[in-house]
Amino acid sequence: MSAELITILSAFITLGIGMAASHAWMVRRIDTSIDSVKIEIEARFDKVDARFDKVDARFEKVDARFEKVDGRLESLARDITDLKVSVARWEGPRPHLLTAK
Repeated sequence: MSAELITILSAFITLGIGMAASHAWMVRRIDTSIDSVKIEIEARFDKVDARFDKVDARFEKVDARFEKVDGRLESLARDITDLKVSVARWEGPRPHLLTAK
């Protein structure tokens, strides 16, 4: 092997090792920045989750109120039906326009 071949091979090996090291350094930096972004995003999601929990609690309260109103409406409907029947009995039958002889 000549000196020029050894020099070229060692230059390629050195460049290859340098490129691999630079890629490893970039990957490590990207991982570090992604980890910091993940921490920020998780903190934001925790805040949003807390807000959703509060909204869910409010919806449960509203749902309970709707249940009460629904029960009241059902009892009111029964009372109105009873009232209609009572008024119909009080008024009596409707007079007929034509009577049979």
